[in-house]
Amino acid sequence: MPELPDLEVVKSNLERRILGFEVADLKFLKRSVSKPSPELVEEALKGEKVSAIARRGKYTVLHFESGAALLIHLMLEGELDLKPAGAPVEKGTCAVLSFKEGQEIHFIDQRGWMKLYFIPPGELEKTKELKELGPEPFDPAFTPEYLSEVLQKFRGTVKFALMEQKFLVGIGNAYSDEILFCARISPSRPARELSEREKDLLYKCILDTLRWGTEEARKRMGDGVRGEIREFLNVHGKEGEPCPRCGTKIVRIEIEGRGTYFCPRCQK
Repeated sequence: MPELPDLEVVKSNLERRILGFEVADLKFLKRSVSKPSPELVEEALKGEKVSAIARRGKYTVLHFESGAALLIHLMLEGELDLKPAGAPVEKGTCAVLSFKEGQEIHFIDQRGWMKLYFIPPGELEKTKELKELGPEPFDPAFTPEYLSEVLQKFRGTVKFALMEQKFLVGIGNAYSDEILFCARISPSRPARELSEREKDLLYKCILDTLRWGTEEARKRMGDGVRGEIREFLNVHGKEGEPCPRCGTKIVRIEIEGRGTYFCPRCQK
């Protein structure tokens, strides 16, 4: 699933490439991805101009001049691809958003789980999907004190505390592993058992890791908007490879059904 670093790069690249574009057409090839009905969304967006592009948690938001918005969640395997008008539609394409300027956004998801929510003017901040989200990692509301309080109340592992979007947005399975590697904390530790020193280090590692991940993803994605870049990560997906810090083999375990990667020597 795309996480904050991936989606920050997507947002920036969409800003450079489609800001000010006018919608010519929107066609849904898989009806279930549209909320509300495809017919309503297709009609509502015709002639709209893209006025801004934003990210909130794992949602990408296309804002339009009328005040309406298109809220996009890629779920586990969804992708965006920006293509010239009339480009072939590949297998798994759920929708195509065409602009009068000769470009198209193809919404691709082999599982068909991605969601496109049309939000009428003035309704964006009232939507259930956004109202339930916690603060952004780089928002002033996210402080060491806030993190400490959340961890103390959370009944589960520290890994899942980081992934809980109602507490803190944008972090998923991959970057939770990377943040915990940075902080030298085992992902299976109960969140409530962390010391204050560990919490302070974890706070710093959240910010440092997300900044680092965003810059590394930007280098590799160029001006593209498709895919999630993972090969540069330290531990996630690296089972059996040497830990970049101590050389011990990276271990993969399951935590609540999620493949989790860590160094058994460095992380305690």
